[in-house]
Amino acid sequence: MVTPEDEDIFGMHLPEMVTPPSLEISVYLPQTSLPNMPSAGDDIQVLSMNVDPYPEPPGEIEKLRRIGRSVKPSVWLQDYVTGKKSPSSSLYSIDKVLSYDRLSAAYKASIHVFSTHVQPKSFKEAACDPNWVNAMQLEIQALEDNHTWDLVPLRVGVHAIGSKWVFKIKYKANGDIKRYKARLVAKGYSQLEGLDYHDTFSPVAKMVAVRTVIRIAAAKNWDLFHMDVNNAFHQGDLYEDVYMQLPQGFHRQGEPLVCKLKKSLYGLKQASRQWNIKLTDALVKGGYCQSSYNHSLFTQVSGSDIVVILVYVDDLLITGSSLTLIQLAKDTLHKTFKVKDLGQLRYFLGIEILRS
Repeated sequence: MVTPEDEDIFGMHLPEMVTPPSLEISVYLPQTSLPNMPSAGDDIQVLSMNVDPYPEPPGEIEKLRRIGRSVKPSVWLQDYVTGKKSPSSSLYSIDKVLSYDRLSAAYKASIHVFSTHVQPKSFKEAACDPNWVNAMQLEIQALEDNHTWDLVPLRVGVHAIGSKWVFKIKYKANGDIKRYKARLVAKGYSQLEGLDYHDTFSPVAKMVAVRTVIRIAAAKNWDLFHMDVNNAFHQGDLYEDVYMQLPQGFHRQGEPLVCKLKKSLYGLKQASRQWNIKLTDALVKGGYCQSSYNHSLFTQVSGSDIVVILVYVDDLLITGSSLTLIQLAKDTLHKTFKVKDLGQLRYFLGIEILRS
């Protein structure tokens, strides 16, 4: 059931998170030189010397400096779970509980897999392994199937940005290799503002909103579901003329060609914004209302039932009072994007969810 309290909670203004300021510390060490020391044959005359006959011990001076100074944790740490250091003389030392000699054979095999398979850091290293060559070919094929670019001749005066390959090994839960992942990333740092990008801001869900939704779902015994969008940044449409050089290792015979991007790539300055615009349009057309106080929060009310969708980039938290409305929300997302249904919520933004 939807109560007035629920509407107030989802319509309230969520406060901004307080983030600690970043400091830049620079240490200046002046260049010093030792004075010219007199030789043994020089005459040295001591003019005066003041010596304290009762010097203060060094420890007393340091103690006086610390009097009246209270030590307390920073205010911004109140939003985090912090632990205290246990004394070294603990009765339950970890070395008596955990030992490398007691590791299972399966765990040792997983460690061996992680240490023997090295992820390449450059295209030159990856080109020597057929597994990575196949992964790059699959990435290019997926981008072409998504109509990410058009190959056009490079005109005079056109600025074309570069790209690079990023390689990652995906593992199964038992430590076996799941697949070799190669991702083409645009060098967005070489984009020119006002030429191939304008706005870059993209809203994300605030942690206070995440905690509020989880708390309401727990209080009302609602189901929590987690969904993830595959290659989310590849879904955004580009409205600027963005040209990119051909990916390393791939070329076409004939005149020099470049990729005129029609959809965004990871690494572009506007990639996150364009994806958020695409997702927002799809949800609004599906009948969901975007909160005016938190643009990452979407709700849909049907009679006495409600469904809530909270967005954090490509991670979606879905809950509500009706499983039917939740399933309709999943179907709406599946029709528009390639989405992975991760089932009941277990982890979200570093928060582990356990139901009692």
